[in-house]
Amino acid sequence: LPEWNLEQIVLPENIREQVSDIVAFCKNKERIIQDWELYRFMKGKGCIGINLWGIPGTGKSIAAEAIASELGMKLIQASYSTLMDSLQGNTEKNITALFETAVKENCVILFDEADGLLSARKTSGANSDSANLIKSHLLNILDRSTAIVVFTTNFFKSYDRAFVRRILWNIEVPAPG
Repeated sequence: LPEWNLEQIVLPENIREQVSDIVAFCKNKERIIQDWELYRFMKGKGCIGINLWGIPGTGKSIAAEAIASELGMKLIQASYSTLMDSLQGNTEKNITALFETAVKENCVILFDEADGLLSARKTSGANSDSANLIKSHLLNILDRSTAIVVFTTNFFKSYDRAFVRRILWNIEVPAPG
């Protein structure tokens, strides 16, 4: 379970309001997506992607925990390095299993340092083909899943535009005052 909730963390008021909006959206997802026909503007089934970005030490990961806590959900902290497998296709299987577990177990997925996973696809290089396959697989999972995923990064500008289109909220978390 998450250690932090929204009342315990210090955020600028505008960021706190955005996080509260995210929580409200997630709690009312079915009504908003189906009844209000938001699905017409969304890519896929309704995976809720949240990206928190900014310089190190701004509380992005703690804010992700607070989102899970406010939703009454568990948190799965995932990293690209733990999902990676040297055998062809196993990384994709690990990603699929992660998303299936999150939906089944009612968990929010947190990808800390997500720029490694969401960075722009490459056209050349030693490992570009396998890395591009993994990124394409993740794009497909984001389209098919109903999971809630929080990405955190210090390098938002390196994200592939295809991932940015699948993320509903991109919030810059500023340095504390």
